Amino acid sequence: MDIENQLDAQNMLLKKMVNSVELLMQEVFCLGFNNRESSEEFRQPTEEQKAKFKQAFAVNRNPDKEKIAALVSELQLEKDRVRKYSSLISQ
Repeated sequence: MDIENQLDAQNMLLKKMVNSVELLMQEVFCLGFNNRESSEEFRQPTEEQKAKFKQAFAVNRNPDKEKIAALVSELQLEKDRVRKYSSLISQ
């Protein structure tokens, strides 16, 4: 009987631990998902930024490094985002 009671107690403790881990994983997933949505990488360019992109790439679809650097500082975006946008336009 004593061993059965110990096993039952351990089983209940294990179930509680599994439940706690599952809840913690859900919280971590939600935090990661919310941070991802608000991060700069996942934000869409504003209409003003899109208009400036179109204006800048209307003359030359393959801009040089100076043009990209000017756009980065003017639009306050990361260099990679400007490059990606320019490569999408040039296709």
